[in-house]
Amino acid sequence: MQYQQTREIEKLKRSLLNDFIDRINQRNTLILLRLQIVQSYLSLTDILHQFPLTRQSHFMWSKTNPPALSSSSSSTIETGESTAISSVTTEVVTKNGYQYQPKKLVDENGIDLVNLWYIPSFIEQLTLFKNLKLDMNELQKRLKYVLRIVSSFNDLIHIIVGYAQLNAIAANADQRCKDYFYYIKIQLIHSFSF
Repeated sequence: MQYQQTREIEKLKRSLLNDFIDRINQRNTLILLRLQIVQSYLSLTDILHQFPLTRQSHFMWSKTNPPALSSSSSSTIETGESTAISSVTTEVVTKNGYQYQPKKLVDENGIDLVNLWYIPSFIEQLTLFKNLKLDMNELQKRLKYVLRIVSSFNDLIHIIVGYAQLNAIAANADQRCKDYFYYIKIQLIHSFSF
């Protein structure tokens, strides 16, 4: 009788230990996904700081204040004559002629991409989906989707900047080559002129 009880206690201990390790593994996975999102945004921010005009004209930056964790069901935009209510976009045009885009990456439920050009603050990146009551697997799935989008966007921006720098180098090399041939031509003309 005691032998069966000790075996059952060992099985119970083993199952509790396995559950604990699984929960730790899930939490570590979520932490690492969030850190990869932060790293992608840091890399994107670093390269955008090299191009201040592009950074200011094409990207939306968050405020430095931490966001409130409560979410509203829709955002309001007040114009001079009326108020337009929308959860994603409106027909309102901003002062530089672009359609208004809200300052958030994904919508309230965390499924649809709202504004790819919005760069959230560090705190917004870390608290992404914190106000939603999701189970661990669903949260992990949504964080993976966001990471895939952000890292792809980061790669695209780096490729565009790389090609722009290569074209600038090629244009500079072409100009240097033309200047060198012009210099040789002038030297030859001067050497034959006396």
